Amino acid sequence: MCYSGYSVVKISQTKKYLNNIDWKSYRDDIYNLEKQYEKNHRNYCDGREFNITIDLAAKLFVVQHIASALKGTRHDVKSYIYLKQSIFLAESLVINYEDKIKEALKDFDLNQLCDLDYSFLIEKKAA
Repeated sequence: MCYSGYSVVKISQTKKYLNNIDWKSYRDDIYNLEKQYEKNHRNYCDGREFNITIDLAAKLFVVQHIASALKGTRHDVKSYIYLKQSIFLAESLVINYEDKIKEALKDFDLNQLCDLDYSFLIEKKAA
């Protein structure tokens, strides 16, 4: 199964599970961080046209960080100043609620989710 922007949206709709694990909306926290990172990135790119929206790019990274953490990716505290905070939040979310997250994503291939290519999705196609 090949994942597209549509699939990222469908996967991100599992937020009802990720936001209702306990009293805090963890998925929204990761999404809001990623949305701000993407806005900052696009401001830096000054005028470049993108093939996907900021919203979809943020959802892509939420999905990738959680899928990567489910596959066992872990960063140490030393890396905190070099990596996005959203990565640590996703890893912590998976460490604390792995079974519930696996259940929410059981219909998706984690390897393919991790392999989604941001640079390919954002490229404007020549007309």
